Amino acid sequence: EESARAVAQELTRREALSRRVSQDIRALARTEDVPPDIVEFAAGPWADVVARAQADRPGEDDPGGYLAVVPELFWLAQPALAARTPERLAPAVTRILGVLRGGLDSVGHDEGMTAAILERVAALHQAAAEQAAARAGEPTRLLPRSPKRSKRPKRPKRPARTGPGMPPRPPTGRTPPAANFPSAPGWNSPPITA
Repeated sequence: EESARAVAQELTRREALSRRVSQDIRALARTEDVPPDIVEFAAGPWADVVARAQADRPGEDDPGGYLAVVPELFWLAQPALAARTPERLAPAVTRILGVLRGGLDSVGHDEGMTAAILERVAALHQAAAEQAAARAGEPTRLLPRSPKRSKRPKRPKRPARTGPGMPPRPPTGRTPPAANFPSAPGWNSPPITA
């Protein structure tokens, strides 16, 4: 009976902590132009993650860095704002995705819902990167540029091997590509050889 009472008190304490964290997150969101779905995530499931981490490790200010990621998430959720500092985009999204994944996994959050929020964050990053590229007048490049290769001289084009007066091409022994797909005629028949 005493252990049941202790469990009930712990749950009550976590719920109160989660409500307080949720209120703080909503107050922060009111000062910024954050999309409602991101606010709902941060003030709902994410507030639970923060509260659980704080309850499990009471001596730490922000265990897991879960609370510190909220302002970064809100910044990224505003592509026009995030696009003003494009050099922050890649490191921020990497950090945000890692912390969100770790936090949601730590509480056994539903994998489908976790995937959905991670995809949403990736889409916000994409939108910010596109706006940053548009501001700079460049095409969007999410990956670093590859080193420039030295230009080799182009090979002269080979003459066509088909046409009037040309001998037929020798067979390659390969199956024609159309025979490799289920929609191709004769799918169940042996491969065609030239």
